[in-house]
Amino acid sequence: MARSPDPLAAGDAEARARIRMFLEPATLMLIALVMIANVVPRNWMFGVRTRETMSSEAAWVAGNRVGGLVLLAVCSVWILAGIYLPRRYVRPVGMALILIAVAILFATQGWSF
Repeated sequence: MARSPDPLAAGDAEARARIRMFLEPATLMLIALVMIANVVPRNWMFGVRTRETMSSEAAWVAGNRVGGLVLLAVCSVWILAGIYLPRRYVRPVGMALILIAVAILFATQGWSF
């Protein structure tokens, strides 16, 4: 006798997929908290690395604090998008938010490469 597909398994798969949508913004939020707390010293691998932020320790701290706060805000909006938008739109909206935030930071903070 053939078994019919379990309706709960399909619902579980959908629930797992919805939960996985929050992995990227949650990870970026943890990175943002590290940037805000100034845990990592000035280096060429982590944080906001521009000519201005690499010029001094005070600029590094200020640049990473601003970058971390903006990243935290963007990821909060990304999580809200994950709650309210259809799943197929969540990742593109989150990536667009991050790109727009970086562009605004470069324009308003005077950052350059």
